[in-house]
Amino acid sequence: MKHILIIDDNKTNLISTKNALSDLYKVTAVTSGVQAFKFLEKNKPDLILLDINMPDMDGYEVMENLQGNIEYNSIPIVFLTADNNAETESDCLERGALDFIAKPFSPVVMRSRVSRILELEEYRKSLANRLDEKIREVSAIKSKSLQDALTGLWNRAYTEETVEELLKKGESGALFMMDMDNFKSINDNYGHIAGDHTLKMFADTLRKYAGENDIICRIGGDEFKTYIVGNTSKSALANHAANIISDMCYNLVQCKFETNASVSIGIAQFPEDGSDFKSLY
Repeated sequence: MKHILIIDDNKTNLISTKNALSDLYKVTAVTSGVQAFKFLEKNKPDLILLDINMPDMDGYEVMENLQGNIEYNSIPIVFLTADNNAETESDCLERGALDFIAKPFSPVVMRSRVSRILELEEYRKSLANRLDEKIREVSAIKSKSLQDALTGLWNRAYTEETVEELLKKGESGALFMMDMDNFKSINDNYGHIAGDHTLKMFADTLRKYAGENDIICRIGGDEFKTYIVGNTSKSALANHAANIISDMCYNLVQCKFETNASVSIGIAQFPEDGSDFKSLY
């Protein structure tokens, strides 16, 4: 059952509004903005019927505070007022209200207007959810198109474009070019399933040592590259490479591959060794 919050300092109006709606909806009635916000701390109604002319905090102030709070700003609001003129109605709608109901009102009209607003709001939420779902689907498709299918690392085209953008911004960094020595012998002696497992294992090793902003890529075959973002000393980069080689060689030993497979790494720094991706490569 939909839940409606009514905010009106006039108890007679409050009771008549509640009576008009309580057989169709769960209704909570309060007499001030302060009471409303206390109620909203633990509840989120589907609709707020809000009187404009109230002491201490009028309807406009209540609405402004609702709109400024991320917890409440999605709740639809309908203004209630005895001030039945075009200027007031226009002002209410410009402030973000979905509708304007003049007092005194007919119970039949009240129920009809509230029903229509709730139906439209339900439809709006449904469209918003479908749109969000489509955006996620498109994002997932786009992400997959930029990734290597086997390892999940970025592909060559995405990596080169992204690194080039970083270089244009003057972002210091280092390009690591890596390949596996004697990888073909793993495929030849142990099969392509073992080869694929090795490539995934290498990708995981690169992830293990990558920073949050680093870009890791599988170029193709047994070739990989990583762009290490930031100003890093040559000794630190050498240690980084040594850790990757050491870990990967240990993993290969654990797999009991008798192939002397290993890893070779070359490093070029920006801007010392090149001013763009091509020169670093």
